[in-house]
Amino acid sequence: MLMKKIIFVCTGNTCRSPIAEVIANKIFYEKSIDIEVASRGIHVSYPSQASEYSIMLMKKQYPNIIEHISRAFRVDEVDTETLVLTMTIRHKEYLHMLYPNISNNIYTLKEFIDLSGDIVDPYGGTLEMYNECANEISYLINELTKKIINTEENK
Repeated sequence: MLMKKIIFVCTGNTCRSPIAEVIANKIFYEKSIDIEVASRGIHVSYPSQASEYSIMLMKKQYPNIIEHISRAFRVDEVDTETLVLTMTIRHKEYLHMLYPNISNNIYTLKEFIDLSGDIVDPYGGTLEMYNECANEISYLINELTKKIINTEENK
């Protein structure tokens, strides 16, 4: 799949997917990877900032998180060159059910880099839970970056 855009998806687009978005944006910029990055939620009732702990943990290294406003996933943002990476298997299954025409574009983040399991939602949890989540996402984005670079080199 030729990738020009990645959309990270979680539930409310206030914790996991915004963290993934800002980390990926920074790493892709540093590695000169020309892929647009966005994040969306599958249940966004109203626009809101990233969660307080997400901002607190990420703003020093990834200041763009301060500007984040949650948005709902929209199928019209996905084309054949868009990769949709969800935080959980349930998110993936939900999107497959709603949008079977783009199911080949949708994976969990872990699945796409040959791992299994979900990224646990820290929403409503402690700062330590958010920190563990952010560290896991950072690791996964680094692995994703390696996969993208390897794919580009092997073209």
